[in-house]
Amino acid sequence: MKKLLISMVAVVSAIIMCFALAGCSKSVKGNTYVFDDIKIEGTIPEEAKEYIEEMIAETKEMMAGVEVKFNDDGTYVATKDGQEVQKGYYKQDGKKVYVAGTEEGLDAENLEYYVVDGSKLVLSESEDGLTIKMVYKKK
Repeated sequence: MKKLLISMVAVVSAIIMCFALAGCSKSVKGNTYVFDDIKIEGTIPEEAKEYIEEMIAETKEMMAGVEVKFNDDGTYVATKDGQEVQKGYYKQDGKKVYVAGTEEGLDAENLEYYVVDGSKLVLSESEDGLTIKMVYKKK
């Protein structure tokens, strides 16, 4: 149980740290996207349910209003209430959109990526039978 809670905290924390992305239908280039939702797939153990639900609610509140602009030059900027919260570089390969803090970082192995799903981008993190998805939609 303790391992599951620690794992879920780590997954949610990783997602929070990755404000970075949002959704698109084909190319993210030149578009702005907004945070939409966090979804959980899988069965949450009863003893962790209240804690995880509170964490998700707090994350949704914190992420509300986050916008991500994908510039034509391969950079992105995430803002909240008009204030820059993150910036970096991106590259898109089919339905996968990779992000990194530096342009050189885009060549690293095992980069996290977001999957284009219609007009949305979805970051998925899975552990111990649970999947947490952070969803952004095109503005």
